[in-house]
Amino acid sequence: MQEELDVKIFISGHKPCFEVKNEIFVPARQKEIIAALEQGTEEDRFMAARANEYCELLTQYWAWKYVQADYYGFGHYRRYFDFSDEKLRSRRPALQEKYLHARTAAAHGLYDVARIRRMLSRCDVLASVPFNYYIKSVRWQYENSGTLHVADLDAVTEIIRTDYPAYYAAAKKYLGGHYMYTCNMFVMKREVFSAYSEWLFGILRKFYERRDMRALGYSREAMRTPGHLGERLFGIYLTWLGMRKKYRIGRRGIVTFGDTEPSLSDTEALCGPRPLVMSVSYQTVPQAAAALYSLAHTAKEKYSVLVLAEDVPAKDRAKLRQAGEGLPMQFADVGRIADEFSSGVRDARARTAQALFALPHLCPKAERVVYMGSFCIALKDLGDLWKMPAEECIVAAADVFAEGAKSGYSKRLSALYAGLCGKNRVISTGVMVMDFAAMRKAYSLDKLFTAPVCAGENSLLFLANALCGGGSASLGAVWNYQPEETDSDRYYAITQAPAPLFADWQAAERTAAIYDFSGGEKPWQDVWSAHAQVFWSVARQTPFAEGLLLQGKKPRRRMEEGGNVVFAWIFCKLFPRGSRRRNALKKLFGKRR
Repeated sequence: MQEELDVKIFISGHKPCFEVKNEIFVPARQKEIIAALEQGTEEDRFMAARANEYCELLTQYWAWKYVQADYYGFGHYRRYFDFSDEKLRSRRPALQEKYLHARTAAAHGLYDVARIRRMLSRCDVLASVPFNYYIKSVRWQYENSGTLHVADLDAVTEIIRTDYPAYYAAAKKYLGGHYMYTCNMFVMKREVFSAYSEWLFGILRKFYERRDMRALGYSREAMRTPGHLGERLFGIYLTWLGMRKKYRIGRRGIVTFGDTEPSLSDTEALCGPRPLVMSVSYQTVPQAAAALYSLAHTAKEKYSVLVLAEDVPAKDRAKLRQAGEGLPMQFADVGRIADEFSSGVRDARARTAQALFALPHLCPKAERVVYMGSFCIALKDLGDLWKMPAEECIVAAADVFAEGAKSGYSKRLSALYAGLCGKNRVISTGVMVMDFAAMRKAYSLDKLFTAPVCAGENSLLFLANALCGGGSASLGAVWNYQPEETDSDRYYAITQAPAPLFADWQAAERTAAIYDFSGGEKPWQDVWSAHAQVFWSVARQTPFAEGLLLQGKKPRRRMEEGGNVVFAWIFCKLFPRGSRRRNALKKLFGKRR
């Protein structure tokens, strides 16, 4: 019965990532497999010592030797078979998803255990949809890869001719053909898998006897030759199976996922001491670096920081860690959260607002969390924030400007804030103490991602007041002092706030624990502003100081990024670096790819 089939598809990986959790897919950690093989036979130890050379084939060897199943399959933490029922999609050799999470995994049928078993019950081997090299052959592609040595493929072909002659015709047919199977991905019935593994690893063992890669001075990538040869050997074996005409062979497309980071619910995010959230976009990375530096240098005890990153590249994340100087720091991609819940919101700041208010549900163990904007500078240790407020509330914040605007600075702003929060206190979003337990009770993820959002700089303000406005409390300006030039409109609005709030704001200039430069005064735009020294005394210690000074009011310039990842991958397969075809293309178009 297909319901009883024991199917195991092993997903090779070397780092924490999102895992599809069901009885079909089995995470296979490279380090754990190496450790197990090191305790095994002499052949096991030989394989473990060459783990980086065999690549994903090490998982196949371990499964062959030590795991019992009806069907054995292999994937990669970035690459899975598409098991959806979409026929056109399943016929394409390469599919692309930006993120791997619950929604995209479900869209590609990875949670449908019954369907996967049903598909596999109809075939003895499930292979990928092959790429078609219309003009040249599989051997030509290997020879022109730019990093591999065709003498290795020729050596393997010779091993097949002399030691496995029954497969030689299949080898010539496959290597001389146009269709190529990639990624060492397949699913096989037990009998076929056992025979294939014995054949494959026997050939590769003989390859080591004929070719000494270290003595030949191979590069780091070329040392992975056994893994590359495994791809070609699978194609040869599949061709041999097809020539025998007694095996049922199915084909499915391979989907490649770009971002495979674990979901927040699978991590300990915001469960450490003094959990703090900061939202950072590509444009605000320099200011966020200053904020993190200030936190690190005023803290009596460390914070555990979660950065909500909107389009922040890896090199900037590394610099933010450098600025944080030892603060435990995790990154959560805003686009990933928006994509997982299909928010449909295009505005970056609105997506960030949604991501922030999704955190109570995405981090179910977190209780009290402090949010601090990326334009803030900490002047003192913030430990007391996690003890506030004493009364029960959902969010505690302070914003004297909003209260002044609400009190009558202008009819437009008065109507805006009154309509936003009624008689409740306006929740500022520069610094917030957030009770995640209360927020989980106040709204659901469905309510959050279906609630109306406001695009632009007021996104967070509107969402905070819409979801939590009925349960807010005041922190006091000392925890969120927004400096303003005395001749500005914003300063005049502040003077219209209730007298106690205005007095509190005035006193905070001398006693503030946090300066929040998200208001009118922005020292990176005006180095002569009244409180610029507060910002620059910290910012000049970060990796972005010179860039901030040079750019002034101009936003950060982004280098042009690459296009479609799948197209680039196919392009490199068709036109390998260093190949004559690629050189001809450069001469023809005068452009380097």
